[in-house]
Amino acid sequence: MVKEWRSVSDYLHGDFYPLTPYSLEDTVWMAWQFDCPERGEGMVQAFRRENSAEESLHVTLHGVEADASYTLTNLDTADVTEITGRELLEQGIELVLPDKPKSAVLVYRKKL
Repeated sequence: MVKEWRSVSDYLHGDFYPLTPYSLEDTVWMAWQFDCPERGEGMVQAFRRENSAEESLHVTLHGVEADASYTLTNLDTADVTEITGRELLEQGIELVLPDKPKSAVLVYRKKL
C-alpha cells in the first residue's frame, strides 16, 4: 500500500474534480479525480460504500485533452486500457466493484 500511495501522492496537488455529489450516506458511491494538466496525467479514486446497491458507477473525467490518447491503469487489477481523451470527456468510464465496501484507484497518463 505504501508503494501505491507513493506512486499517486503527487496527484493530490493537482486540480480536484468531484465526480459524484458529496454524501455521508453509506448507500452511495463517492468518486473524485485529481488531474495534473502540466503532466498530462492524474487519478480517479472511487469508493463503493457498505450499503450501496449499485455494483457499478459511470463517470466522465475532466481536464484531459480531447485529441490526446491515454493509458488508463487500474492499480488494483493492473488492467491497462488505451482510451482517447474525447472518450474520457464524453463517454466516460464504467467502474465496477462487485464487493462492498470496496475502492478503486485508476491512473491515467497521456501517451506521447
